[in-house]
Amino acid sequence: MTSLTIRIEKIGLKDAGQCIDPYITVSVKDLNGIDLTPVQDTPVASRKEDTYVHFNVDIELQKHVEKLTKGWFVMVNVGFLWPESSSVCALTTRRGGRSPRHIVFSDLNERSIF
Repeated sequence: MTSLTIRIEKIGLKDAGQCIDPYITVSVKDLNGIDLTPVQDTPVASRKEDTYVHFNVDIELQKHVEKLTKGWFVMVNVGFLWPESSSVCALTTRRGGRSPRHIVFSDLNERSIF
């Protein structure tokens, strides 16, 4: 059986230095958006440097690749607190201190993305 580990070293954000307690949520979903494995959060970023937030963590999928439904994908979201508010944000459009956005959708049918 094949295991998949995703290494998250760093991400680039325009205002990386202003993000408070940034973290990443990784989920594996089917074509209907249903979670196929438990959702996993990284610890808060280890450091911020210029336009980068550094994580240096490994996320291991909680299911073997062969046991995942056809068409599965990994969704990676960045969450953080924004200075003007104490709201938790998940990185699309910045509105009133919030900045929700899905950073990456990776189709892994070919398993060649990583």
